[in-house]
Amino acid sequence: MINDTKYWKERHITKKGYISAVGNKNYSNKANNYIYKILEERYLKLLKNLDIKKNTKILDAGSGIGILSKFLSKNGFTVTASDISKEALESIKDNKIQTICSSIENINLPASSFEISQCFDVLYHILNEKNWENSIANLCKLSNKYVILHERFLKRKPIISSKHINVRTYRTTKEMLEKYGYKEYMSTPTHFFVLRIFTYKISKYFPKMFYKIDKFTLNTLDKFKINTLGSHHIKVFRKMET
Repeated sequence: MINDTKYWKERHITKKGYISAVGNKNYSNKANNYIYKILEERYLKLLKNLDIKKNTKILDAGSGIGILSKFLSKNGFTVTASDISKEALESIKDNKIQTICSSIENINLPASSFEISQCFDVLYHILNEKNWENSIANLCKLSNKYVILHERFLKRKPIISSKHINVRTYRTTKEMLEKYGYKEYMSTPTHFFVLRIFTYKISKYFPKMFYKIDKFTLNTLDKFKINTLGSHHIKVFRKMET
């Protein structure tokens, strides 16, 4: 097993200034931009459906270079970005965003410091099972209402995956969140064709076209209130009443 902390610190040093530091490392900045563009659009729509008010405190755990942190700040939310890489946090350059250099499990703030603690495309990069569980536990502790995650929520573990990835099944993730008092409340797909195994090697050459196709497809699914289809999802877990 590789050292995941060392891997990401080194990746942020070597890829500094490029979106591929956090996005698909084989994609250009332009292609990665379109991947994040549709993610941001889908996320903002979800936050409006949740009726999240402006100035709501949000923790962006595993923020990387702050793509989503800056997006949330721009839309009026109060954001704290945390990451294990100081080089990544230095890229944020937004005085409105507080930064914390820490692993997710070691973010040392009082319980219920945020209404939302979010973690997008990071948990499956935590290789050690105990570190992964501790990270989820801390996300739950730091929020007073919602934990919001984004990734591929798979029914089965993939047979083959990269050395820096350890995918847990959706059932495992859901049960862990329920253990700490959070239950799935809302879900929305964010990508459809662009990041699938059979298209991602092609889509990087035609990012705008795939962005438009995915946007049309997802908007059509919304009209029919179908939220289960898609390659990746944002899932909202709400704190259960005690």
